[in-house]
Amino acid sequence: MPLSLFYQLSRPANIYFLILSILQTVPSITVTEGAPTILTGLIPMIIISMFKDLLEDLKRRADDEVENT
Repeated sequence: MPLSLFYQLSRPANIYFLILSILQTVPSITVTEGAPTILTGLIPMIIISMFKDLLEDLKRRADDEVENT
């Protein structure tokens, strides 16, 4: 899971939104009173992408098992 999270956060779009959510916690430059509201969209997208990658890896493993036997 940590490796998958690393891969998700190495994508440029995810890095951009992570930086924006960090900037939202600075009260002097935000209108959300320090609440990182972007995280309500970023976290579900990262979880969905991680789940999709997991399913692809499991399918690849099953296909490899069939091919190697």
